Amino acid sequence: MPKDKSDVDLALEIRDDQVNTEAIMWAIRDAILLRREDATARGIDFDALAAGTFQRPHAHRFEPALYDSLFNMSALKDKAQVGMYLTESPLPIVGPLVQKVRRALHAVVLFYVNMSAERQIAFNAAVSKTTMGIVRALDREAGQQAEIEALRAEVRQLSERIAAMEKIQQAERVEKREE
Repeated sequence: MPKDKSDVDLALEIRDDQVNTEAIMWAIRDAILLRREDATARGIDFDALAAGTFQRPHAHRFEPALYDSLFNMSALKDKAQVGMYLTESPLPIVGPLVQKVRRALHAVVLFYVNMSAERQIAFNAAVSKTTMGIVRALDREAGQQAEIEALRAEVRQLSERIAAMEKIQQAERVEKREE
């Protein structure tokens, strides 16, 4: 055992000939590079994203916290199942019998609780899907509103240009008549 390595280093060191740690590290580096390039192409500061300090640009209709909440809601919508959890019985002789009875009663309760939880999961999924659909529709509408405003501004500019051109043509006609 080399003296320059600590116990922690030795515990973490991979000593398996089948595992090529260098190849794994290069694959990880390549994946990080690809993600960095993808983030940069999307206008995202990858270093801030990796450090957990990235702030999303507020390009949507609602505050970023709403989108984070929707993401969390979507991730948690199917997490309602209840598992078996029993503590040991402190009774020395009848303890195993008490545990057996408690386990059987607990299983019955869990059966009904999890039946209810399954209905709740279905409801949560429907609410999550509907809420996200509404927010997406409102975001699209906000984008459409911006596009409509841009088109209206363009129409105003074109109308002003047409009016200016008509004035110039009318002035030229008047000039030709006076000649």
